[in-house]
Amino acid sequence: MLAQDEANFSHYTVNPVLVNPAASGLRGFHQLQVNGRYQWSGISDSPKSLNALYNGPLGDKFGLGVGVLSENAGLLSRTKAMVNYSFFFDIKEDFFLSAGFSTEFQQLRLRSSAIFADINNGNKYYDLNDPIAENAVAGIGRFDVALSVMAGFGNPVTQGSHERPTYVGVTFSNIVGNRLDNIAIVDVNKSSPFDYYMLLAGHKIKSSSSNVSIEPSVFLRRIKNAPFQADLNLNVGLLNDQFITGISYRSLGAVGLLLGAKAANIQFFYSFDLSLQEISSYASGTGTHEVTFAIAFDPQKYGSKK
Repeated sequence: MLAQDEANFSHYTVNPVLVNPAASGLRGFHQLQVNGRYQWSGISDSPKSLNALYNGPLGDKFGLGVGVLSENAGLLSRTKAMVNYSFFFDIKEDFFLSAGFSTEFQQLRLRSSAIFADINNGNKYYDLNDPIAENAVAGIGRFDVALSVMAGFGNPVTQGSHERPTYVGVTFSNIVGNRLDNIAIVDVNKSSPFDYYMLLAGHKIKSSSSNVSIEPSVFLRRIKNAPFQADLNLNVGLLNDQFITGISYRSLGAVGLLLGAKAANIQFFYSFDLSLQEISSYASGTGTHEVTFAIAFDPQKYGSKK
């Protein structure tokens, strides 16, 4: 149960703050976004998540993000609250660095209704007197910290923004992992910071004559006791990024299609991931749907060109 450490997202290519706290406030405006993901939609009790996140700058040198996440997968439910902090450093005119960290509290819970339903159906593997199971039904609290950096190269993408056309960022999560319950569990496999990390790197090519942009990127994700993930992505922006389309290939066996549009200070993105794994043979329609709705509160800065 405790292996359910990190939520999965596909929209990090358009909202890097989903995977890197150092991206909080990087774009120079305040933004509220809601992200929903429905994984393997044709399978019962497949993972579903809903995430609400605010982020914005605090002056020219700091950024802040606040978010909540709700996730359900099988018998498990997880609720997480987080606060992201970022610190901006203009090293050179064409080199920018952001350092960030996230403090978060999460509660993991076993759904008791599903457990009792399994017992009534003849499942004998549950011991209702097991203190670990009892504690999991009541909810296991956990405090954690993530550290991150993001570097950018080139001139700022937009006026008032710290975003650069070439970027690379890395996040190390599960740095602390302190549990807040009284049940002792011996972990024979101790974790290191390199057991949980995410790396995002890309480069945006902008055509001044045709108002078209091309942005290839790569995303690497390592989670302890889970397969290593490597994504190759390509986004294309049209009419100064008023419309965005993208395609992704994931090493875990999936291809994804992204569609997005921007109107004034509002953004909307939808993506569909088609699984190429054996799981797709268990049920029809086992694709993954993800939706993001975002609104910016500084429309004068939002999308303004330098």
